[in-house]
Amino acid sequence: MEERKGTITDMKRKLPAMRLTIWKKLICACALMHLTVSHLSASEEQEKPAQQGAGATKPSPYVENWTQWRGPLADGHAGERARPPIQWDKEKNIAWVAELPGEGSATPIVYGNQVFVLSAVKTERKSTTAVINDERAKTTPDAMFYQFVVSSYDRSTGQVLWQRVAIEQVPHEGKHETNTYAAGSPTTDGQRLYFSFGSRGTFCYSLDGELIWKIDLGAMRTRNGWGEAITPTLTEDSLIINCDQEEGSFIAAIDKLTGNIRWKVDRASEVTSWNTPFVTTYEGKQQVIVNGTGSVKSYDANDGTVLWECGGQTVNAIPSPVRFRDSVICTSGYRGALACSIPLNSRGDVTTSETIGWRVNQSTPYVPSPILSNTRLLYTAGNTNLLSCIDASNGSSLLERMRLPGIRTMYASPILANGHFYFTSREGTIVVVKDNETLDVVATNELEDVIDASPVAVDNQLFVRSWNKLYCIEQMPTADSTSTSPMKKEPPAEGISFKQIDLEASAETSANASIGDLDGDGDLDIVLAKGRHWPLHNRIFFNDGQGNFDAKNVGAEPDRSYAAALGDIDGDGDLDMVVSNDNPDEKRSYRNDGKGNFSLAGPWGDPSWNTRNIALVDMNGDHHLDLVVANRKSPSYIILNDGKGDFNKEHWNTLPTESATTIVAADFNGDGLPDLAVPHRDKGVSRILFNDQKMSLSNKATFGPEVTSTRACAAGDLNRDGAIDLIVGDDQLGTTVLMNDGKGNFPKSIALGDPKRVAYAIAVDDMNQDHQLDVIVGYSNGGSRIFLNDGAGLRFEELSIGDGKGAVYGIAVGDLNSDGKKDIVQARSEATNTIFFNQSLGDEPAPAEPQNTPWLTFPGGDGPGKGKRIVLISAEQEYRSEQSMPMMAKVLSQHHGFDCTVLFGVNARGEVDPTMPVYPEKGKEAEFKEHHIPGLEHLASADLVIFFTRLLTLPQTEQQQIVDYIDSGKPLIALRTANHGFRGPLPYKINGKQVRWGEDILGGSFMNHHGRWHADSTRGFFDKDHAEHPILTGITDIWGDSDVYRTYKEGTNLPVECTALVWGQPLMGRKPDDLPNDKLEPLPVAWVKPWQTSDGKTARVFHCTMGSGIDLKSPGLRRLVINSAYWCIGMEESISASRSVEIVGSYEPLESGFNYDELGVKPRPISFYR
Repeated sequence: MEERKGTITDMKRKLPAMRLTIWKKLICACALMHLTVSHLSASEEQEKPAQQGAGATKPSPYVENWTQWRGPLADGHAGERARPPIQWDKEKNIAWVAELPGEGSATPIVYGNQVFVLSAVKTERKSTTAVINDERAKTTPDAMFYQFVVSSYDRSTGQVLWQRVAIEQVPHEGKHETNTYAAGSPTTDGQRLYFSFGSRGTFCYSLDGELIWKIDLGAMRTRNGWGEAITPTLTEDSLIINCDQEEGSFIAAIDKLTGNIRWKVDRASEVTSWNTPFVTTYEGKQQVIVNGTGSVKSYDANDGTVLWECGGQTVNAIPSPVRFRDSVICTSGYRGALACSIPLNSRGDVTTSETIGWRVNQSTPYVPSPILSNTRLLYTAGNTNLLSCIDASNGSSLLERMRLPGIRTMYASPILANGHFYFTSREGTIVVVKDNETLDVVATNELEDVIDASPVAVDNQLFVRSWNKLYCIEQMPTADSTSTSPMKKEPPAEGISFKQIDLEASAETSANASIGDLDGDGDLDIVLAKGRHWPLHNRIFFNDGQGNFDAKNVGAEPDRSYAAALGDIDGDGDLDMVVSNDNPDEKRSYRNDGKGNFSLAGPWGDPSWNTRNIALVDMNGDHHLDLVVANRKSPSYIILNDGKGDFNKEHWNTLPTESATTIVAADFNGDGLPDLAVPHRDKGVSRILFNDQKMSLSNKATFGPEVTSTRACAAGDLNRDGAIDLIVGDDQLGTTVLMNDGKGNFPKSIALGDPKRVAYAIAVDDMNQDHQLDVIVGYSNGGSRIFLNDGAGLRFEELSIGDGKGAVYGIAVGDLNSDGKKDIVQARSEATNTIFFNQSLGDEPAPAEPQNTPWLTFPGGDGPGKGKRIVLISAEQEYRSEQSMPMMAKVLSQHHGFDCTVLFGVNARGEVDPTMPVYPEKGKEAEFKEHHIPGLEHLASADLVIFFTRLLTLPQTEQQQIVDYIDSGKPLIALRTANHGFRGPLPYKINGKQVRWGEDILGGSFMNHHGRWHADSTRGFFDKDHAEHPILTGITDIWGDSDVYRTYKEGTNLPVECTALVWGQPLMGRKPDDLPNDKLEPLPVAWVKPWQTSDGKTARVFHCTMGSGIDLKSPGLRRLVINSAYWCIGMEESISASRSVEIVGSYEPLESGFNYDELGVKPRPISFYR
């Protein structure tokens, strides 16, 4: 998953005159300190399709950790956010070194702030019983007891968090001189830690170091007594242990919750090997694939049935398989050489089958596993430094036996992080090789230590484990340091300062602050809720963009207000206001005319309620903001929006609460729905109410102490584990961080600041531009404090701000003067209301994407596209654009500099849902739900829009946003199904004539499949008359997995205004080298045309009828689309054949089609595609 980018300020700048409908909803919800909406953390990890081959079938929480030996997806690839250093030595870029107990060669794993390491410690206690050695062994067992130890180290400091002796035992056999008694690596599912010391047992611990279960699978006898290396692997519900030995080899599945054996299968034909099972999903079924001397075997993960096997491996087949498309590649290289590609749909013995994709019989690895990058497979010969590279699709050689400098022998497997391979030698040298066509060596780094474990890359750190040390390699802030990381080091506290400015001259009883763009000018304005028990006018402060404000009262009468919530309650695209007033005042809502003028819309709720806070949250998934009401000493409520912006009594839903002055809405259990955290205000139990969208909220859990008096609360992912944590301010107990276990339980707590200080307001935001969420607390006296997060949510550096006067009742955070830094608004009593302008030292911050946006943003870097903005829309059901559009956005942003935003079609729960029907079911027309694309307001500021839509039925307002863009004269690109992107006409007429989306704007609409649907593929070739068109620059090959579309009637041609660039020849199959279907003529698959708008403007249009998720794995097709983006915007002079179109990170799209269950397609949160 890549680092999230794009701050509120960044978005605000880019949308200078827009009414940011959904974005504003999130701003206002997050701005209200006591009622916060936080659906996704700032470090939420991108999920990958299970078929890519991770040990865990639900890798979403794990992708930015390192949860198993070969990384998050068991392929040696670090997460997309990983930016480890390229250069280091014993003195340079070493953040810390931890001395490990005993020795070991197991690769560590990383989860959250913990690094887990296995070791074997030789004690001074000698066995009183003679150890009987196997007469066939060439080693002699030690007579001393060993402690087999699991340790957890603080990732930030290297300090020991906990350490446990799993078992103390005398080894029954010896080990090879290059082996240790702790050679197998641990794994985790994010809930538990699993590891095996082989004959000493297999263990399951909590992440806090508590033993959950252990199992003894018996003593092993290894070849020549060279010792063991058992690395377990996880399936959906089991821990897989493979025990290949001289007699009695077997593989077992252990229930990961109980430690009971679910199945155990003999591997009678196998002898000792030190391999690790590989788990991958194909056609909805998990396969456990195990290399072996006798054969590679695939087992059904559910029951251990052998699905297929393939012989021909060499002796000691150690390397782990790797997944490539719908095949698995297996290698071995001791006393021979073999690499082969085996289809995952194989059955039975396929050793001699013609279905084997290819075989290679030279220079393959003995101990290290191979590694893939796109279609290239890299591996080293034996354990040497000779690097070879082949095409994984056909086995053809791309590079033979390139020598890696400084390396003699290797046991560690290579990894790939941030476009660089890391190859590690046993002598402590790590060679860094750039992932480019020529595989350039960019650094040779020496630690002069014995290293057999594979390196681990997470975020900007590289962890290297030698036999007795753990190194944390991280870019240190020196003048000559070299790093690939764009992230800045955290500035010291003294580098963070604020300039305090009074908003008003007089001190009044203010209660809360909110921010949002109220007048549509792109700047954040301020609302102060005032009065509490004493009537005062609420006030709006309109911002000129530079932090200067003009004030205006809200309403004709003063109110006893505690909060003002901002959100688009009537769906007209601007921020309205809902005000919570105390008993006995009427509670009110105000409608915005889009210019910051508010008119009274009506009352809501009961005037007798002691309402302290409110929030606007879509609780029932109908895309309308509902009202969550916190009442003191009486029940609280959810009041559903009637769809028109009114909150009527028939929509009141009573919450099972007692007394609350704050309610926090966030997805606490990871199901994608906003839950409610309701802290008790008056000495009672605080509860989480889990949302089922039925408003029952009957599923509850408690949090915090048994008796609480909590006034303030906020939420955010403080330890970057993907779960939303809570920060609560208790009158008696002080301010505390409660860490979420991911299920809505909060077992861990961390105190913040002096417990005697009473917190009145809490906010969460990144205040020092280090991409970590910090905590801002306003107190009853003594002003406010910022607690700077160490990134792990374990330590916070306290910083006092302001003059310390008055009681801080409300806090709002946002960039108020357009300098890229977060400022703070304080609503105070007995002191003036103030703004603290952030004066932090340092460069302009690298923007971090807001937590809750229902779209993805990819800010551009350097490149020709810098300053230009592209919006990509994925809203179709067949061709996996939900995967391809984020991939293309990354390429466009990182390689070409464009700012990119990806919008998705979502269901009522806000999930990306390709399974939504496009036609109403017969007899159930009334139940048919419209499609919905959040964020279409971004089109107004886009320089280009890329459409990938299919048969959408959109609300009228969203259709109009699309029409407004089309008629603006700005360019557009349409891919594949976009030519039948909408069901029915758009509300677009010129001179009284209906404009047809496909035929008129794009130059053609889908008529039929020109060939066999989902059976044929397309070979593209240039139109001979336009081969020199700029869009075709640098393209040498175009092939797509999808078939050819016919967009005009037989016997006719493309419309005259269209210029064909690429023609598509149907092939008789779905492989690039399949024969052409001579019975089918080529048809145009890519063309350009002009579009003339209603006021005579001319826009450039590019349409390509190719573009499925698998199509876009083709570099030629990616370049075609990217070149067309330059051309459409009028930047054809910037098109260059040398500019990269390489995929950023991993990309393995699912197959096209509507058989969703079989393909693994289902509704998923937007974060899945990050």
